[in-house]
Amino acid sequence: MMQDRPPPDNKVATATEESHKRLNSVAANLSGVIYRRIDHADGKISYPFVSDSIRLVYGYEPDEIVRNPQIFAKHSAVDQSQYDLVIAQAARELKPFAWVGQEKRRGGQTFWVQIAGRPQRRDNGDIVWDGVILDITEQHNAQQALLETTQFFESLAANVPGVIFQLTVKSDGTTFFSYVSPSALRIYGYTAAECMRDTSLFSEGVIEDLESVRKIRDEAWRTMRPYVWTGRQRRKDGSLFWSRTSARPWRMANGDTIWDGIVLDITDVKRAEAQLVQAAKLATVGEMAAGLTHELNQPLNIIRMAADAGLILAEEGTKNADFLLEQTGIISDQVSRMAEIIEHMSVFSRKADPAASVMFDPTGNLNNCARFLAKEMRNANTALEVAVPEISRTIRGQPIQLEQVVVNLLGNARDAIVERRAREGQAGLRGAIRLSLSDDGEHLVIEVQDNGGGIPASVLPYVLEPFFTTKKAGKGTGLGLSVGDAIIKAMGGNLTAVNKGDGACFIIQLPVAVAQDADRGKADGQG
Repeated sequence: MMQDRPPPDNKVATATEESHKRLNSVAANLSGVIYRRIDHADGKISYPFVSDSIRLVYGYEPDEIVRNPQIFAKHSAVDQSQYDLVIAQAARELKPFAWVGQEKRRGGQTFWVQIAGRPQRRDNGDIVWDGVILDITEQHNAQQALLETTQFFESLAANVPGVIFQLTVKSDGTTFFSYVSPSALRIYGYTAAECMRDTSLFSEGVIEDLESVRKIRDEAWRTMRPYVWTGRQRRKDGSLFWSRTSARPWRMANGDTIWDGIVLDITDVKRAEAQLVQAAKLATVGEMAAGLTHELNQPLNIIRMAADAGLILAEEGTKNADFLLEQTGIISDQVSRMAEIIEHMSVFSRKADPAASVMFDPTGNLNNCARFLAKEMRNANTALEVAVPEISRTIRGQPIQLEQVVVNLLGNARDAIVERRAREGQAGLRGAIRLSLSDDGEHLVIEVQDNGGGIPASVLPYVLEPFFTTKKAGKGTGLGLSVGDAIIKAMGGNLTAVNKGDGACFIIQLPVAVAQDADRGKADGQG
């Protein structure tokens, strides 16, 4: 670089040139400018050295700055007054300074710089500044983008109806939360800081059914696949709420496992589901009224005949104590049977508690469904075959809700047969429905199969969706199957529909109660 200052001798000139070369090399690697500035005691400013990199950073030639220091002395800082204050303070205190701000290039474009300098005062009063100017535009833009992304994420996390979290499980088994969104306070009553200090507050310490989530989480950890768990959790004040937790694990090279997830408060959704289930249940009760009438008529007729026989004997003055006792016993047995039927219908129509699940053998419930609909099946010229064993392994859920699902499936099968007769003009078509229960080793499988012509292939994928129905207007709400699907999913099972033979087949798969549920089943009074 050419400088307008005559060297005292050749040795000094050579040393100065070598020094400038080294400084230019350093400056090139810094993506910045190295400079020396002198504020002379008489108020003048000079630049004995400016690195060649000023061409790339500002667009000036080094010689231009040396010949006309004012170009760079007032170097077009966007906030020149703030920069001047920093320089003035550093000059007074003779302390290093650092300043970050925007400047303008020769062509007028703005860019971000970081300027650092150190002042030294000479005996003649001059102040010498040795410093560096770094172009930090890319770094600043990246930081700004990160800040905006972080602000966006924080805003999103604060407004979603749940808690976003990141949990780290180290290879030695220790756990800690890397992040918990501020909404933890709204959902759990704990601050994010409290949750991060004590991981149990946000995980195992608040989950009501800990075994169920452990089983799902352990399987997700083993397979490195996402999991979804629905259950009740406890707030700081002790109240319970329904939640749905979704989390995905990923394993780091050092053996640590990171869980990214979200906990949603679905209490309102569960409440709405319960109301929908209740509405569908009451609709089912209405459909079962005819069968209930038949079930009650039989014992009433027997009671009437027993009572009439007793009255006849009384009127005749016959003193046959054994016969009267026999008739009284018949009346008592039939009254008990009626009370059992009425009690069952009362329980069936009662609003269920979503959390009140028990272990039970479903064989009796399936036989109840068949018995209540027997008369309706006969009236519809339909044979109902029941292939259910005397006993089976147990499942966990709500027995009455399972009955609700099966009764709805049986009713749909009957309706499909009736509609097929009308559609095909086969008034004499004998309907056939088969209700079966089998065990595949992991699940109990309940099937309801009919000969009602099947479900069109174009609509088969949608039959479980809410408000979807193939029945004529006024004949169906489209809620029965979707409610049934929700009930079966809440029991950990699946409901599917396929075409089989000359009709449709609905298949319910329910997991057999796991071994750890055995003691819990006894506590529930189920064994």
